[in-house]
Amino acid sequence: MEEKAVISSIIAEEESKLHTSAIKPNPYLAFFSLPVWYMCLIYFFQVTGLYGIGLWLPDLLRNASHLGNIQTGFLTAIPFLAGAISMAIWGWNSDRLQERKWHLLLGNLLGSAGFVIAGLKPESLPVALLGITIASMGVHATFGPFWALKTTLLAPGIAAIGIALINSMGNLGGFMGPSLTGFLKDQTGSLSWGLILYASTSFLAAFMIFFLKLKPIQVDRS
Repeated sequence: MEEKAVISSIIAEEESKLHTSAIKPNPYLAFFSLPVWYMCLIYFFQVTGLYGIGLWLPDLLRNASHLGNIQTGFLTAIPFLAGAISMAIWGWNSDRLQERKWHLLLGNLLGSAGFVIAGLKPESLPVALLGITIASMGVHATFGPFWALKTTLLAPGIAAIGIALINSMGNLGGFMGPSLTGFLKDQTGSLSWGLILYASTSFLAAFMIFFLKLKPIQVDRS
């Protein structure tokens, strides 16, 4: 009888938990969440440089090297290959250390430094390629730690809509960055100011990340 009472008590407790978990906050509260909009802005700044690399890199390298389309295509692959490697290594290290904030901040600072290098002398192929490769490594390295932050910043009830909002609003940077770069190139005849723009947005992302208040990550050791 005692065993039966224990089992009944466990079942009652589990049913109580299920009932409690069924009462979820309104997911549309994500639209009024300060952490969600803060991350929207960070992602906006990060994506500005990412799309800038994707859309303007061939033009930058072609102008600096005066090579044909095939040779330029091979050169264009170098920054993206470096970015893919850095994304995997940086994400792995972030998971290994269970640390997000500083991985994210340093990745954005690395991206900013790379854009500055490329922007100082975009007509030089070695300088432009080196700078963009460094920038690509930094920008791509941020994405793993960034999306892992949802577990420490977003409440479970608003996480789904919050992530969708961050992704949607943040990707507006992918429209703004390349568009402004085209405008600046038309005005100045150079991609230099566009690269400095990307350096600025990556730095602004790092600046905002510095002020993030994160809860400690709980690691399940069982």
